[in-house]
Amino acid sequence: MFKFLRGLVIWQVMRSNFPIVKRLVFSFAIFAISLYFFPDWEDYFSKRNNLDMLLYTKLTKYLFLIASGVLFLNNIKKLSLLGKKEKERKEDNKADDVEGKVETHDPDIEAIRSKKKKKLKKKKLKKK
Repeated sequence: MFKFLRGLVIWQVMRSNFPIVKRLVFSFAIFAISLYFFPDWEDYFSKRNNLDMLLYTKLTKYLFLIASGVLFLNNIKKLSLLGKKEKERKEDNKADDVEGKVETHDPDIEAIRSKKKKKLKKKKLKKK
């Protein structure tokens, strides 16, 4: 059972994209705390008839809600973009493997290798 849970895709995504997942959790926590914290203060200021503080509290509440929502959505987009890029890379690698055109070295390495062969030939000639 434990192996099954470790093999789930969500754990692999979390391990490979930990900073983004950490920001997602942080923005969700801010959103949840603001939904819990601000209504209490709004009730308190409405009972005291302190309309200035009620206005500031409501503005701060909506600022926190909007900012955390935007932060959450931006991180979700980053996570989905990373997933799309990984899928494209895997598809490209599979296509290259099928065609047999996977280059494992730099194209200029052939020139460097041929120079080494020439040097070895020169050394052999000098020895004779």
